[in-house]
Amino acid sequence: MRLKLRLVTTRILILVGGFLLSIILLAGTVRTVYAAGGQAFFNVRDFGASGKKAENCQKAIQAAIEAWAAAGGGQVYFPPGDYSTGTIHLRSHVRIYLEAGATVYSIKEKAAFDKEALFYGEDLVNISLEGRGVINGQAEYEWREKGDFHDDFIYPNQLEMEKIGQPLIRSFPKANQYGKLVLLLRCRDVLIRGLSFIDSPSWTIHPYGCEGLTIDGVYIRSSLKEGVWADGIDPDGCRDVRIANSTIETGDDAIVFYSMNWFGPALPCENITVTNCRLSSASSAIKFCDGNMNAVRQVTIDKCVITDSNRGLSFMVFDGGVVEDVVISNLVIETRRHDWFWWGGR
Repeated sequence: MRLKLRLVTTRILILVGGFLLSIILLAGTVRTVYAAGGQAFFNVRDFGASGKKAENCQKAIQAAIEAWAAAGGGQVYFPPGDYSTGTIHLRSHVRIYLEAGATVYSIKEKAAFDKEALFYGEDLVNISLEGRGVINGQAEYEWREKGDFHDDFIYPNQLEMEKIGQPLIRSFPKANQYGKLVLLLRCRDVLIRGLSFIDSPSWTIHPYGCEGLTIDGVYIRSSLKEGVWADGIDPDGCRDVRIANSTIETGDDAIVFYSMNWFGPALPCENITVTNCRLSSASSAIKFCDGNMNAVRQVTIDKCVITDSNRGLSFMVFDGGVVEDVVISNLVIETRRHDWFWWGGR
């Protein structure tokens, strides 16, 4: 059902198909509001997004989000098509829904990113990224000599390569790509469900200080051969986290638990469950990280299958924090050695 509305800055109640909708929009604007199954939503096409990859639709997407934010919340709908954009600022009570056949691309224009992320949220409540669509970071890599780049974690591998006379060729991300696919700071009641996250240039999903975070049924993929620094999910100082029913295949670590001070005080990462997931990683499938200044605790990992990984489980505790109250059960782990520049020995 489509409704053409010209609204003043007031609250209007409309009965649509037996459902009561409450809508507030800016004075004098005309928008098409759709109602299906009791859910009111805006279509990003009606705000100027063309669905063509070659066009930057950042302003159109943000305008749809801001319109619902002003109305107190609602759904922003992406129909099938290709949508290129830089940083999108999420808002409280606004749901992002990508239909099957819809792909959001991280645009290769640095000026389009005012944050180091494609989807960014800070101090928000009740937000979601959902659907059967795709978020594509368009990561690309180049192979070249290590040069003066130094990494303490792989230094023993470097010495071994030098000893046997092998060139120190490795992959590096190209310079024309930016940020994480999702960065959330201090958000509550977050749902990420059903989407595919492909080829992130950096960490794919990075929440800091978030509470009530559910990640369910997602597919995350970056190159197992090249995807350095393209982690899957990196909860940092988060609590009440559930990661379930997901497939994560990442060049770098698949799931990492942090407790760091990059965005504020180092908070404990706690009350976490990981279940019914399949993980692959050229580094570590599940990592209790070196970036632990406070604590990682009360973690349950159950019914997961780990394949084609450099390491299945890693515990690295030397930044002052602790790891405690961890239960790991019902895992299947299959490992193999990946290239020399991935952390871990033979």
